Amino acid sequence: MNLNTPAERIAALRAAMKAAHLDAWIAPSADPHLSEYIPEHWQTRRWLSGFDGSVPTLIITADRAELWADSRYWEQATQQLAGSGVVLQKLGFGKTHIDSLAEHLAPNSRVGVAADMLSLAAKRQLEAAFAAKNISLDTAHDLIDALWQDRPPLPQAPVYPHDPAYISEPTAAKLSRVRAAMHEHGATHHLISSLDDIAWLTNLRGSDVPYNPVFLAYLHINDHDATLYVDAAKLNPAATATLAAAGIHVAAYEAITDTIGRLSGSLLLNPDKTAVSTLRKLPPDVTLIEAINPSTLFKACKHENEIAHT
Repeated sequence: MNLNTPAERIAALRAAMKAAHLDAWIAPSADPHLSEYIPEHWQTRRWLSGFDGSVPTLIITADRAELWADSRYWEQATQQLAGSGVVLQKLGFGKTHIDSLAEHLAPNSRVGVAADMLSLAAKRQLEAAFAAKNISLDTAHDLIDALWQDRPPLPQAPVYPHDPAYISEPTAAKLSRVRAAMHEHGATHHLISSLDDIAWLTNLRGSDVPYNPVFLAYLHINDHDATLYVDAAKLNPAATATLAAAGIHVAAYEAITDTIGRLSGSLLLNPDKTAVSTLRKLPPDVTLIEAINPSTLFKACKHENEIAHT
């Protein structure tokens, strides 16, 4: 099936929605790490609409297709959406794509969104907005995956140690500070999904996202262990040695959900930066402690040599 234009792709998505008994589909600008700039594999909103700005959200219903964008993108979107059947909706006037769906969908409708592109916080926001009409949220299936037949694979860029001249603190020392913060929160486990935090904590760098020195990974920390969930083939020997020196184990990128499924006690995470897909096996008796990642706060305070480099 050749889907060469946005109009053809949206028509195919509508057919898939009908087969799945979905009344709407949300295509965010997101990935499982809730990054602003994302790998090609998760550029589904761009693939569907033809619009290649970094942030907007696309919503599709049986008779509506709307791209919700802020003022940075209004002129660009007007040009790129021409002929696609997608209507530009301008953010900044009080309404959002969530308001549009809540207003136009009938009671008891079903809305789909890929679980690996939806944060825990965003899921709760949608559910709260939909509650009055008993609109349900379906995150079980990614309809785009079957339609996007030449979908790019996950990036395979090498992961390497940061230049020592720019490192202000060893990885092991950073982990110690994070563990101290975990104790203050009363958490026995900490999950980090945000790529900038992981790069900072591990003192590693990559190029899985254009113009961003980060790599796809998750980091799980407890009192005694830390594990980096990453494609080990991407680690160069120096990166492997850096992790070993800090006591960080390596596991497959996809294995994070199984690890989450085996947890007990309490888990510290940032709900704005953790995807629903990552938590799909979370045991119901695990207590969630929700806060900004300690590493986010730590890396915001620059050492004197970091300021000098800047």
